[in-house]
Amino acid sequence: RELATALTHAIDGLEPSQREVLVLRDVEGLSAPEVARILGMSIEAVKSRLHRARVAIREQLAPVLGRPAIAPPPCGHGAPPDVLTLFSQHLDGEIDPSVCATMEAHLAQCHHCRDACESLKRTLAICRQVPTPDVPTALAASVKAAINAFLNQR
Repeated sequence: RELATALTHAIDGLEPSQREVLVLRDVEGLSAPEVARILGMSIEAVKSRLHRARVAIREQLAPVLGRPAIAPPPCGHGAPPDVLTLFSQHLDGEIDPSVCATMEAHLAQCHHCRDACESLKRTLAICRQVPTPDVPTALAASVKAAINAFLNQR
């Protein structure tokens, strides 16, 4: 319950544009292109907002998970640019296998980046496990029908 409350508070504290993307992508399970069509933005903008939202949620949940809330310092081990962004893309299956291999090799050497990625991974898992609020069946069906109609028009 404490974790669910912390997660709800963290999601509520996001900027509305980040919250929309996070809910559609990580809670509702829509693909990045679907979210982009619904919100009328580029796929790159969806991915950028999603990453910022995930990092913000991770930082908010870090104390509850027993992790430091501050991002780890630069490690100096030749890290790929923004390892958390790459890890987020890895979780979504959106990066080239060679980039993934480079990132995984770095994570094998660097406990700072590995801990940050593990924290993000646990945060995303928690986000998917927390039950969504009870929404009347008719309302949920109406929203899904509206989303599908919108996607089919484009």
